[in-house]
Amino acid sequence: MPDSNAKESNSQVERILRLLGESADHFAILGVGHDAPQGRLRDAYFSLAKMLHPDLPHLRADPEAKERATKAFKAATIAHQVLSNRTQRSAYLQSIGSAEVLPQSTEPNPDLARIYVHRARQLITRRSWPEAVEHLRGAVTLYGPQDSREARALLGWAIFNDTARAEIERVQEAKEVLDAVVDDKGEDEIVGRAHYYLAMWNKTHGDMRSVKRHLDAALKLDPRNIEAQRERRLLERRRMSSSDNPRAKSSGSAASKRRVSRTTTEIPASDIPQTQKVTLKKGKKPGFFEKLFGKR
Repeated sequence: MPDSNAKESNSQVERILRLLGESADHFAILGVGHDAPQGRLRDAYFSLAKMLHPDLPHLRADPEAKERATKAFKAATIAHQVLSNRTQRSAYLQSIGSAEVLPQSTEPNPDLARIYVHRARQLITRRSWPEAVEHLRGAVTLYGPQDSREARALLGWAIFNDTARAEIERVQEAKEVLDAVVDDKGEDEIVGRAHYYLAMWNKTHGDMRSVKRHLDAALKLDPRNIEAQRERRLLERRRMSSSDNPRAKSSGSAASKRRVSRTTTEIPASDIPQTQKVTLKKGKKPGFFEKLFGKR
């Protein structure tokens, strides 16, 4: 297993063990909301199983890691077994006192969609990202043909932060959702918020040029965006710190010196052999009489 997959596997093991220590419910173990459909539960479980199975090479090589992974794997398996059975799931929801189960409606209902968005904001504040994602997906569906940009912008942000999902999958989907909001060519605070989320996405990927571009766009559309203001100040401080750093200056100077024409090679003066300059004298050809009588 590549190092990146092993790292994600270990991360999921630690996440589940931490949730077990906090007496979290089965839904949290699988990283889904209480309203997750059966297909979502199945996908979540099999995605985890690929990362938690004790027979993975990097786990077999470490007995302690294998033991921890086995415990996490069993917890995920039990959670899936209970929640995939409708009768057991219903009883389990009652046992944990879950009163918030979203209705499975697909008919356009903008009023209900706004309620979903409101609940999702509360879940985001509590950093309950999987549940927020489920609410926002429902909101996007319920908005129907009406403007759903606010729900989609929040959805992209919630997906990006939902670490219960595989990293490559969530990062890619979050980028696609946020790009779609920005591509709507709107000129309001919602699009400005999407630009801020994209700035944070690019920050995690080290693309500081795109970070600046999205922050500038966010502040242009919403000058009161406090988070964007803070990130813009941090970016400016970083730039100033870099320009004031002597090492940065010297490295920049060295880089500029290296940018010479590929056909030109600079040779230090000390490496050039020192030769004596010689002036060649042009001799005069002898005339006819000089050849006949000799030079006098």
